[in-house]
Amino acid sequence: ERMSSGISGILCIFILLTNDALWGFPVFIPATALLASSTPSKRITQHQHDDHGTTPSLTSGQSAEAASCFPNTIPVSEEDRRVLQRQTGQLAPSVAALGVPANCCQCQHGYPQVFLLNPLSERRMNSGLLKLTCPLLVNAIDQLEDDGYIANFTSQVQANEEWKVSCQTRHQTHANARKAILKAKSTLNDSSDSSFHILQQKLGDKGAQAFLDSGIAGATVEKPDVKCLHAWMGDYLFQMAQGDDNNGQEHFLGEAIAAVLQERNIPLSGTSDCHQFCNPSLLVSTGAGSPAVPKARNKQRLKTQKEKDRRKRKKEREQAEVEAVLGGDETR
Repeated sequence: ERMSSGISGILCIFILLTNDALWGFPVFIPATALLASSTPSKRITQHQHDDHGTTPSLTSGQSAEAASCFPNTIPVSEEDRRVLQRQTGQLAPSVAALGVPANCCQCQHGYPQVFLLNPLSERRMNSGLLKLTCPLLVNAIDQLEDDGYIANFTSQVQANEEWKVSCQTRHQTHANARKAILKAKSTLNDSSDSSFHILQQKLGDKGAQAFLDSGIAGATVEKPDVKCLHAWMGDYLFQMAQGDDNNGQEHFLGEAIAAVLQERNIPLSGTSDCHQFCNPSLLVSTGAGSPAVPKARNKQRLKTQKEKDRRKRKKEREQAEVEAVLGGDETR
């Protein structure tokens, strides 16, 4: 027991997590901070959800009030944050996380599938309020986007007035919630630097106002463009937390995405073994068959890497052409 205690006392193992590209530097977190039960447990219900997590600038009560600015949301717990770290392999989103759907989404294993993010956390801005984190759904929707469904659904929104009105309503919900969260933060923190002033410093007057007025995934409210299917699915899951009536609001786009996933045999509730990618204890497990920390799945970072690869191939082709020309001159 003394040996075990001693080892625990001096344990200084760090795990390098893939950090957000906007940070520009890696982040290390103690392995002990991520340890949890080795078996997947059901998420805490709304009435038991008392272990509220906090962002660096907010107390638990303040975090709860900020989370309440988005419909059908309860505050994020520290266990939720560990799950988010496991799901994404990133620390930044867990720091910015404010809430999860009130009815725990659809996951059969009880893990959060989508998170509400602080628009202006200590270390970054988040133009999108929601982050879809369920690895099964994220990967499946990655494929939908690669298959051209953003353009497909955008065309449907532009051609169907009901779809257009539904999307604009959801955009406005996000814009209103973003402003309410930032206003609540400024008031609760009693800071001389308001959130809007900070945005002005970072983005300028027009950029700050555009940030506040933007809709889902930072999209312009008036434009019928489907910017990110992940964000729309996340919004759909939050709205599903209202119950069957959805407050009388139709979510045509979310239902359409869910229908395509169903056609591809991707259940919103997950599979029998998908929990291994959400169980935070497996983040540091060394047991055989334990899944590795997932790579960053953010589409923009993937596009950035693809662009780097494309430029590298182009440079190699140009170099090969130069060498071919030089070789030809030598033969002459």
